Amino acid sequence: MSSLVQVGVTALISGTLSTQPTGMESLASAGDTVQGLAGASVSPWNSRGLSARGTAAASVSFTGGSFATTGVPNWITAYNNSCEGNRKPNVVVTTWDIFGFYENKLVQFERYAAPAKMGDASFQMLQFRTAPVLPSPNVTSGVTLFLNTNAVYFVFLGGADFQPQDWKHATNQETQNSELVLKGNTYCEDRRLINKIISQTA
Repeated sequence: MSSLVQVGVTALISGTLSTQPTGMESLASAGDTVQGLAGASVSPWNSRGLSARGTAAASVSFTGGSFATTGVPNWITAYNNSCEGNRKPNVVVTTWDIFGFYENKLVQFERYAAPAKMGDASFQMLQFRTAPVLPSPNVTSGVTLFLNTNAVYFVFLGGADFQPQDWKHATNQETQNSELVLKGNTYCEDRRLINKIISQTA
């Protein structure tokens, strides 16, 4: 089961295959067509990246650079660009390397958080503004995601939400197997509420 969960988490964050849900890294984009909706013609269907608000979708830049020189300022810009009114990112997901870069920046004034909604596993968690920063091995190298989990959903196809199939005998074995059917996709109500930075280095 753990390998199944790992595959699922990887797909939800960085999935790009046609048989996988649309990954968060693909959803946080601009000027492209995702899930049949073109960002070039629907302005709310574009993340703002590191560009100024109002930048044409085709010109939005998500490219970071050296975390030592531009890391935290870029995070501030990406976070602010994900805010609409009182709606703002409530989780930041990044790689272990970038997590370390951020932690090193905070050595003198470390900000740790233990959000009430997360299990207490007796360890501290870094925080950026009000959002916990979570390192994940499933994030593509150089990427940080700024997500609003109230704007992103996984929608199941009716009758395919881990629906067990009939039990069948395995070939040449005294066992029976039942497949679980899962069909669905990630859904974002407004890509302005999610964002990303790519190509971050030390």
